[in-house]
Amino acid sequence: MLAQTVLELSSGHGADVIYDTVGGKTYAQATAVGRGGRVLLVGFASGKWGQPDAQHILFNDYSVGGALALFRSGTERDLTQEALSAFLRDGSITPPDTETYGFDDVPAANTSRNGGTVGQAVVTVARETDSPA
Repeated sequence: MLAQTVLELSSGHGADVIYDTVGGKTYAQATAVGRGGRVLLVGFASGKWGQPDAQHILFNDYSVGGALALFRSGTERDLTQEALSAFLRDGSITPPDTETYGFDDVPAANTSRNGGTVGQAVVTVARETDSPA
């Protein structure tokens, strides 16, 4: 299902970069990557790392690498977050918001991420200036 969605959204090309934070069974779906693309193994939220298949990599002409944030400096992490935020602001990336929660519902937002959910759970946080006086 996830691979089919990626292919549909990319007009059959596949993703240029896949940032896999889940691993496990989801990894196989995360390899809907286009020729010359990259799959970054970042985490294993499922409890198991993704298992790259050398034959699939070779026949589909993409690369797989690790990107563990622990090895990045604070400056590198800040620059990455700034770049991703700029992509969101200018519309270069548009992750789907599938659910929105208030801050008091953070436990429910975390629970909603279980079970192969596609999209993002968004938690809204009101600023003090937004609070009633």
